[in-house]
Amino acid sequence: MKKIALGFCFFITLLLASCSFFEKEDDPVKPTPQPKPEIVVTGISLLDEEGNKVEKVTALQEFSENAVYNHTGVYVVASYSNDTTRDVTVHAQFSEVDLTKKGDVTVEVTYQTFKESYIVSVIDNVLTDIVLSLGAVRLVYQVGETLSTEGLIVSGVYKSGSHKIVEEYDIEIGNKNHQKISKNTPFSVSDIYDVLVKVESIEKSYQIAVYSDHYSNSNVLNVTQYALTENLTFTSAGTFAYTESHSVFADSLSSLELQKTIFRTKDINGDSIAQTYKGTTYTTALEVSDQQDIRLTLTQKTDLLMVVGGINGRGIVFTNVLDKTKHQYAIGNVNELASLLYIQLEAGSYEVAANYGTLLLYSMEYCYD
Repeated sequence: MKKIALGFCFFITLLLASCSFFEKEDDPVKPTPQPKPEIVVTGISLLDEEGNKVEKVTALQEFSENAVYNHTGVYVVASYSNDTTRDVTVHAQFSEVDLTKKGDVTVEVTYQTFKESYIVSVIDNVLTDIVLSLGAVRLVYQVGETLSTEGLIVSGVYKSGSHKIVEEYDIEIGNKNHQKISKNTPFSVSDIYDVLVKVESIEKSYQIAVYSDHYSNSNVLNVTQYALTENLTFTSAGTFAYTESHSVFADSLSSLELQKTIFRTKDINGDSIAQTYKGTTYTTALEVSDQQDIRLTLTQKTDLLMVVGGINGRGIVFTNVLDKTKHQYAIGNVNELASLLYIQLEAGSYEVAANYGTLLLYSMEYCYD
């Protein structure tokens, strides 16, 4: 019985093994990997900084043909097939906008094959300031002459920061007593006048001096005459410097005291001085520095007319020796050529100095009634 049971177990085992052998399948076939879908641009949008669609923007008119519209505040955003977006502004192309012409301009924006557009409205540029260039403007007049604006350059400064020369402006003339005179009316009184330049609501002014052409007394300190009368010995550079105080008297009512002051027969480039003003040629000059080494004493109210040439100074300032008050800079043009400065001073002693830099003084006329 036991043998029968063992035989039956062996038979079953053999049967199962044979079935397993015949039922074995081939290895399954692995699936071919599919390529990932390509991500492509599906469109572009024009948006502002807050993500709103841009349809119309404004720009200020410019006055230079080289002005470039830079599309500030307009962003080109590309949409992709995977539902993402990206800022592609720097890679997009914008059609040009002529900022010199007011009006609406359609801007075409292109990125790859996609196009969108928006409108730029070029509007008036707001004037915020004006600048007066006075380098070539006449600033000193005689009674009987009329104002000249020849050489006056008025530049407008606009909200965008651009500048433009203004051709049309209004002129008003008034003195310290607020008396107004017409631009074409001859000056009848010697005085300091304010010339008001007005463009739209912006105003700027500059000063002119008007002096009388009929003085009871007038004396001219001609630097050339005084320098040569002293038989000064000039260096090869064309200079002579006083080592101690030296007084030059124009007349009994005024005196000029020089200390360590330099006379010149040559300019700083080594060229001989030969400047002409109203028919007089000057070959020697007194150097006026910013060191207050010249002292002028007046015994009465005096008008001073000075023929000067600029090295790099802007004007002459007179400081009262007693109260140290600084009087206005002498009014007039200062350039490399000979030009006229004017100032009216009360009796007193004044330290005379250039307003920065150095000037060359060719002559000084003392005028009083």
